[in-house]
Amino acid sequence: MTGEPDRSLARWAGHHGLETLVLLTPDLNGQARGKHVAARRLQGDPAVTINLPDLALLLDYGSYPVPRPPGAHGWWPELAGACADRAFVADPATARILPWAPRSGLVIGELADPASGRAYAFMPRALLAAQVARAAALGYTVRAALELEFTLHTAPPSTPGELPPPLWPAMRAWDVATQARHAAVLEDLRATLEAVGVGIETWALEAGPGQVEMNLAARDALAAADEAFLLKYAVKAWAARHDRGVTFMAQAAPDGFGNGQHVHLSLWRDGANTFADPARPGRPSAVMAAACAGLLAHLDDYTLVWAPTTNAYRRFQPGHLVGLVRAWGEDNRSCAVRALAPTPAATRLELRTPGADACPHLVLAAALAAALDGLEQGLAPPPPVHGDACAEPMLARVPADLPAALARFETSTAARRALGADFVRFFAAGRRVEQTLLEAAAINAAAERAAWERARYFDTA
Repeated sequence: MTGEPDRSLARWAGHHGLETLVLLTPDLNGQARGKHVAARRLQGDPAVTINLPDLALLLDYGSYPVPRPPGAHGWWPELAGACADRAFVADPATARILPWAPRSGLVIGELADPASGRAYAFMPRALLAAQVARAAALGYTVRAALELEFTLHTAPPSTPGELPPPLWPAMRAWDVATQARHAAVLEDLRATLEAVGVGIETWALEAGPGQVEMNLAARDALAAADEAFLLKYAVKAWAARHDRGVTFMAQAAPDGFGNGQHVHLSLWRDGANTFADPARPGRPSAVMAAACAGLLAHLDDYTLVWAPTTNAYRRFQPGHLVGLVRAWGEDNRSCAVRALAPTPAATRLELRTPGADACPHLVLAAALAAALDGLEQGLAPPPPVHGDACAEPMLARVPADLPAALARFETSTAARRALGADFVRFFAAGRRVEQTLLEAAAINAAAERAAWERARYFDTA
């Protein structure tokens, strides 16, 4: 990815008669940052540079700048200045028409150094691209699909911290009758996503009140993460237009079921899925076993990436099938890693630990980094778990809270090697802000903490 202007984007905008382009990039929290640009700027001069301040990438969930890590002269070595302009480099492959905004389009991109044209390596899309390149160097292409859960509410919060009534008030998991009663809402939402180019494979009501799960199609890793990122953006835009509330925060209510972001992953070579074993149909291959071992070996290293908020750890409740236990099993949702082999093409690993509040690009980058470590190091997984993994007291669990996950992440050689020391330092600094603010609120009661977390994460997760 370079900072060279892409004339095809100007041609695309002109062909569709667009007047406005929304330029988006995911920040380290997974929030969509960017700006609206008059399309005539590109059409008049396709080589024009669109800038965005680097500060847009360095904000916390409240949109305040994350303090510089101790001893750092800048937020990053590459960004020594304060709030300087960086070149927005669009990825034309992500361009699409916005169905809810007349004569408007959207494109995802990254920020690049204006002088060299290189995209900054610490950005979520760049970090994922680096792991995809790492897989390619080993001879693999990556296929991935993400499942996202979120909760729909009758209205947005009227005050910060309020929990509006869910669209249906009780647990209605896979209840097609309840889904039929709300078909007008759910089908309109799905149609909006399809119109913006986010193809939904399946969708269903999940366990929590007002909770929906939408599953995206398997595709190359960067496109899979882009689609999940766009799904979150489009669902929030849809909810705003219809005066509904929606949240992707991991645990909006103190009890009940939280929102997950499950990762389905496989590695391919020469058009064949290397996770499938031709000699043993329906059984994991040696490649799949090593990738599984890598995911388990680094589950604690990357928990902070997969559970990046103080609220995320409230989702880790025994019996809720949330990837809490460091174990794997064949079609066993009680384990952090679930192995599936229905057909050779569909053989895959599912990582169940990440929450819906995590950045999709970072979620997938960390999952792929862990799996590739397993391959490169020739790791072997423990025996699979049959039955409820949460009922096995000897099995280890992920870090129980943000401070524990933060401590593990900051000392992880695997994370520094895969994601870079600068990313580890600054991502950790951002998570420390969240914990510091929670502690400064001096909250004692569980209900008060839940309200504080909703005020901070309901719209931003």
